[in-house]
Amino acid sequence: MTVEEIVKKYGRSISEKLADFLFADVGDSDDIALIKGFLAADDTEKKLKYGDMLNTDTKRVGIFLDGNQYIIASDGKTVHIIDAVAEEFGSSPAESFVTLAEMYFLLDHKEEFIHYVKEH
Repeated sequence: MTVEEIVKKYGRSISEKLADFLFADVGDSDDIALIKGFLAADDTEKKLKYGDMLNTDTKRVGIFLDGNQYIIASDGKTVHIIDAVAEEFGSSPAESFVTLAEMYFLLDHKEEFIHYVKEH
């Protein structure tokens, strides 16, 4: 898997959303470890370990981790990334999906992905 392959697979619009998520909500290695842990956890562990960081919006089905601009969830195979600001104002499609393996790759290659999307 490469950055270029992910951009080609998802196209410009979703790749820009993914890069924005990485920029806005993934700061340092502690954030990366926290997000990876959340995505890998089962629902019980998510509630116990991440309870104070969960999105409490009742209109959603699932357990979402709150971020600065985005909320994310995982069903074990797919990661759901929702731009809460875009959703609130209806300015653009708010939800994007990537596989769990792709999200781990993006987290591990955050700077490279952001740079690639910005330059291409």
